[in-house]
Amino acid sequence: MRSPALSRIIAGAAAVVVATAMLASCSSPESSTTTKDLRFQLFQAPTSFDPFHAEGAADGEIVGLHFRSLIANESQEFVPSLASSWEFTPDATSVTFTLAETNWSDGEPFTADDVVYSLETWADPATESLHGGELAGVVGYEEFVAGSAPSVSGIKALDETTVQIDLTEPSVVFLSNLLYLKIIPEHIYGEIDSADFAGNEEFRSPSVGIGPYIFSRWVDDDQIEFVPNPESLEDHPLDHIYAQYLTGDVARAQLQTGEIDIAQLASADVETVRQEDVVDVQVGPGIGAMALYSALDNGKLADARVRQAILYAIDRQAIVDNVLNGNGRVPQSMLYTPEWATPDDLIEFDYDPEKAKELLADAAWDASTVVYLDIIPGQPDRDAVMNVVQGQLAAVGIDAQLRASQPAQLTELVENREFDLLISIMGLVGSEPGNINRRFMCDASSNISGYCNPELDALLLQGVKTDDQSVREPIYQEANRILNADQPAMPLYVEQPAYGSAKRVTGFDPAVGTLNAAQHWNIAD
Repeated sequence: MRSPALSRIIAGAAAVVVATAMLASCSSPESSTTTKDLRFQLFQAPTSFDPFHAEGAADGEIVGLHFRSLIANESQEFVPSLASSWEFTPDATSVTFTLAETNWSDGEPFTADDVVYSLETWADPATESLHGGELAGVVGYEEFVAGSAPSVSGIKALDETTVQIDLTEPSVVFLSNLLYLKIIPEHIYGEIDSADFAGNEEFRSPSVGIGPYIFSRWVDDDQIEFVPNPESLEDHPLDHIYAQYLTGDVARAQLQTGEIDIAQLASADVETVRQEDVVDVQVGPGIGAMALYSALDNGKLADARVRQAILYAIDRQAIVDNVLNGNGRVPQSMLYTPEWATPDDLIEFDYDPEKAKELLADAAWDASTVVYLDIIPGQPDRDAVMNVVQGQLAAVGIDAQLRASQPAQLTELVENREFDLLISIMGLVGSEPGNINRRFMCDASSNISGYCNPELDALLLQGVKTDDQSVREPIYQEANRILNADQPAMPLYVEQPAYGSAKRVTGFDPAVGTLNAAQHWNIAD
């Protein structure tokens, strides 16, 4: 059985909450007399500011505005956030962070103790956090998790503004691991048992934050008001930010009327909205590979020939052309970037239904086997893609049936290893191939499929020990061949999300970020 934390990752990656247009319309933003109010669409309903259990994309968005990590990712580059600078030792086994001189929103100073407390809370098994495993390479992590040490010895507060983290081995992906780990105020949460974090009211309506804008109130269950953080590191020109759940159709309509300022667009709407010229349209960079994952340990799709057949059966280029309106590309493995990690001898899984049938015959596929396509409906692009997948799998003899779920139901399916094919996205931050470790190494906390290949593990561990591309290139090209042949997850396309933003909005760039980059936003006078 998978851990609850892993299950929440799945639900968060795939979840799109269903709601009717009528319901969304009823939760329209409140009118305001200010001229510096900005309204941002969430495509799921938000539930909590708990960073340790942020299940869905909406919770990830609001957490990313209210709290911060030590570093941030903007335009695929690491930039300072709560750490103003950092420096690795020459052997890359220790990194020292100099913290920004700032305060929490209640005026209490932000210190190194907050960082140590937060990182150990992430690692604490009692927290059951989503990303505690990102600290697995830190000295003392294993002992702390096993209960044989009271703290993680490799995380040290050297003074009030300096934190040192020691690693068991060099790892070029450690900084990207920290992107997931938000820092919380010890003076607020330190008295709460970490086992009681999930569902805690202090995370539902947090009293203290450290982002450029902080939580003010729940306007209703679907809408949150943020106000400037008086202690913010940056200027905060907006008076309020409202983050509101709206379905795609309603959001598009409200972009036209000016009721919402920034919203994600369905690919099918991009050209129409661009031609209407009421709002600006921006297509972001490829943020990750959208793929089909299966619980390989349940046996249905355990044979790699079946997974290869699925790729041959799906016309992925047609999906990119017709569903995504060309805003994407087709990868041949989940190691889809950087270019130097892609050898020229990968199997090309071009649309070939007859090849798919041959592979299924070779694998003695039982045509009476039902394969469920699990999806949480509500996001137009994913809904359309899964309908295409269903039809094309049926055409080669796979009895694929759509199974709509809500997040909690999908979580249960994952925990029980009862999912056959679910759609989820995986990004490689900064085009760093080492980020794939957390998804496909045997014991990785985010290993959705349960795939395990010791040969691949050895290559992936070797690859993160150096940043010398000449050394890494043959390592990752060989790893790519394994992923390409085994297809532990079947990549459909690399997505390029599109956004519409009101022409009065300045500073919004999806390449830089969304709510987590709101400090760059303003409204033209």
